[in-house]
Amino acid sequence: MSGTVSPDTKAVLLLTSSLGSNRVAGAGLPLSPSEYRKVARRLHDLKCSPADLITGDVSSEAAIEGCAVAIDPDRLRQLIARGLLLSQALERWAARAIWVASKRDAAYPQRLRSVMRGDAPPVVFGSGDPTLLETTALAVVGSRDAQPSVISAAKQVAQFAAENDIVLVSGGAKGIDRAAMLAALHYGGRVVGVLADGLERAVVEPVYRDALRTGRVLLLSPFEPSSRFQIWTAMQRNKMIYAAADAGLVVESAVSEGGTWAGATEQLSKYKYVPVFVRADGPPSAGLDALQKLGATHWPMPSDRASFMEAVSRMRSTQALASAADQMDLVRAVDGGSLFETGIGETDKAQSHVLDGSESDTQQEEAFRESVSLEHLINQRANHGTSLGEHGLTPADVLFAHARTLILGLLSEPRSLAEVACTLDIARPQAKAWLDRMVQAEELDPPKRARYARRRPSLL
Repeated sequence: MSGTVSPDTKAVLLLTSSLGSNRVAGAGLPLSPSEYRKVARRLHDLKCSPADLITGDVSSEAAIEGCAVAIDPDRLRQLIARGLLLSQALERWAARAIWVASKRDAAYPQRLRSVMRGDAPPVVFGSGDPTLLETTALAVVGSRDAQPSVISAAKQVAQFAAENDIVLVSGGAKGIDRAAMLAALHYGGRVVGVLADGLERAVVEPVYRDALRTGRVLLLSPFEPSSRFQIWTAMQRNKMIYAAADAGLVVESAVSEGGTWAGATEQLSKYKYVPVFVRADGPPSAGLDALQKLGATHWPMPSDRASFMEAVSRMRSTQALASAADQMDLVRAVDGGSLFETGIGETDKAQSHVLDGSESDTQQEEAFRESVSLEHLINQRANHGTSLGEHGLTPADVLFAHARTLILGLLSEPRSLAEVACTLDIARPQAKAWLDRMVQAEELDPPKRARYARRRPSLL
């Protein structure tokens, strides 16, 4: 990985990072993820890049003012003015062999970009060989407090991965995560650790130092290298662990609590990046049994790399066949109505909160905890088992229904075609086709000044 940091990455760091300082003099806090997404969408609409904000010339000032609809321009100026802090942070990271890349960089991990799409972090920090993300990989995760026999099971899986040249991915936390990573290294394997905090500390740990030097470890984090552990950072990095692998194996989990449960249920019910397996033998586990009810399957105990990939392929095929039915929460009739027949409903309202960042952190945390409770997830899965055929729907219908929900939430205020396409991370022709369809259905007003908006009820 090159030590050169691109202007775009420098701009994103200035906007979103504390740069090792607890306070940003006169500027308040760096931009939150939702605030940065607003700025990024606005820059895209202006045909600008983040680097255009820091050139210091007339065009830079125009770009800053152009973002006024998203963020106070004075706040942007104050954040951008922290050039000295940025230089010091970059020197400190470079001295520890830590690299940084933003989504606009060619060096940004392609696997994360393609799998996570709009959820990929704007910046990632790493130390080690990023090409470890380009090969066959298995994520192994589990509780911090696990029985010795369960820890042994995790180590056996790590040995299997090492002996079959499968990269082991985990979160580096104490318990199963760390035991699996160290076992893989012990057996000569390769490891990717996706950390929620403390990358600066991890890179100098003796257990990783030699493996980093020989290219057998990649330590990766979406958070600043000096960051400290917080529950929300652990929750946020969970999806990145799964995105970095071809499949995930949950060795142990509690029910309805903890980061392991949250990460697994997110994959099963929302993101679905990869197949999710659970331990098949050893002591009984209420958490693993609950995950099975949500769609996880028993670890197939593969004998080699080929049988592992065959099991992953079978699971992907099963998921593909079931995905249309799983999307029926967006299109099936409920109490005599459906998303095809109603205006903006509760799903749309919820989506608009997410898109405009209007929910408080407390509200988001409460909603998150509710969304990953076992009762909620099992009820959701049970209620949405209706087949496509019973409603005469094609996969294209299901896809459009999903897009329609997002678009209605997004267009609570006027937005351009480019802005809609950028937010949904799709090609402009596809976005235009969906927008035109919704205009014909009189769900959207015809575009005015090249901007679309949701149709409001007539008062006449």
